[in-house]
Amino acid sequence: MDWREECRRVHDEGLQKLVQDGCIPFRLRPYNNAGKSPLHDLIFEDGIGDGGRQALKSIAILTFSKIHLPAALIQSDAMMVDMPKFIKYFGLSSDLSPFAVQDEYSRILAERFDGTAENLPQELWTDIIFTYIKGPQIMATGFQTAYQKDAEGRVKFKLTGEVPEALSNILPDWWENTIN
Repeated sequence: MDWREECRRVHDEGLQKLVQDGCIPFRLRPYNNAGKSPLHDLIFEDGIGDGGRQALKSIAILTFSKIHLPAALIQSDAMMVDMPKFIKYFGLSSDLSPFAVQDEYSRILAERFDGTAENLPQELWTDIIFTYIKGPQIMATGFQTAYQKDAEGRVKFKLTGEVPEALSNILPDWWENTIN
């Protein structure tokens, strides 16, 4: 199974769905040892917020630790915060470690923006679609595409890029306890 190609294929399907329907659902797709997805995708047609995503992670950790699947794909419409702009906008020190920036980001969202990036000023984030696949038996890979909608609701895509390995926290590390 070419996991990178599978991830790219599903990502391209998501882009087409966004153009066709104006949105994409949140999708979690498990894969079996043959690289097939015999199970139905878990889909939230209206997307899923940060709280729902956290609850899903908790449930998925327990489930995946019991069923020993080699990989899972997650696809979602999301917001990507431009952290350099965020740091400047909120007057944070540029010397902060990535962990300290994440702590400040979480604190600011919780205290001033009801805990969600969608309440941040628009100039600090971009709409994206991301598709990411990860598992104990595969090399993690993913794609993301930023986009904008014009006044008529037409989607204009920016370039699709591969998600850096450093962003592998999109899917939690369920896998340490699930390897057969």
